[in-house]
Amino acid sequence: MERYFEKFANATAKATGSSPAFLLCVAAVILWAVSGPFFGFSET
Repeated sequence: MERYFEKFANATAKATGSSPAFLLCVAAVILWAVSGPFFGFSET
């Protein structure tokens, strides 16, 4: 069981630490920021 978890943990770390994953997160933040005014988000 420990071996399967180790394989899963390594695959997860490799996927989330990749350049495409970083770019996807940056794109999500940009979309969130741009969509704010459409949904009435406010800083106050």
